[in-house]
Amino acid sequence: MRAILLTFAVVLSLESSGASVAQISTASLLGGTMIQALTDRSSRSQQKDIRPEESAEIVNFKAIVDTVLEVSQWTPTFAAQKEIRMIHAKGSFEIKMTPAEPTDFEKANDITRFTSDKTWHGDFEGVSQGEMITGSTGSTGSLAYVAIERITGKLNGRQGSFTFSHRASMMKGDSTSAGDLSVLVVPNSGTGELTGLTGSLNIQIDASGKHTWTFDYYLP
Repeated sequence: MRAILLTFAVVLSLESSGASVAQISTASLLGGTMIQALTDRSSRSQQKDIRPEESAEIVNFKAIVDTVLEVSQWTPTFAAQKEIRMIHAKGSFEIKMTPAEPTDFEKANDITRFTSDKTWHGDFEGVSQGEMITGSTGSTGSLAYVAIERITGKLNGRQGSFTFSHRASMMKGDSTSAGDLSVLVVPNSGTGELTGLTGSLNIQIDASGKHTWTFDYYLP
């Protein structure tokens, strides 16, 4: 960001004075040698080895650079901006799972496909449809699933849609909290007022089978 701001200042300065942008290359700016380039031109001015109109350019150029340098000192980093914008949402959902007709391969390898329909409540109000593939190994009791889910509704009042990618694994008999679960927003899948959405979802299932969720997310 700092390098971009400095480059922008140089272009503004040179263009406003009618000078050629090529006099100080972008490569030298991004390489951190902009101040050296300015110093060189100031030195030429002191040595009277510069045209009068170029001297005015230097004064204008230095004023802009000094201002940009000052602003860039308090420009937040990308990580800091994301931290500021992080939002915590929560709620519950009802889900209906419908088994799909298995293929011969799925029958032979303990793989099952489902379609899912959910109704979401809480900080997100909406619906979703998805497809899940589950697999298990009878001899060890290992279980796993992957899924893709498209969600449409309002997230804290902002209307749009986005996609979740699910991945989970656990052992038979484990509680849901003991497994390895990852549910992430697919990058660039947000639409409408949810464009640019990123985040991760956590799902909990209580003893009665009720599903609750928490969602930590960022929006531009």
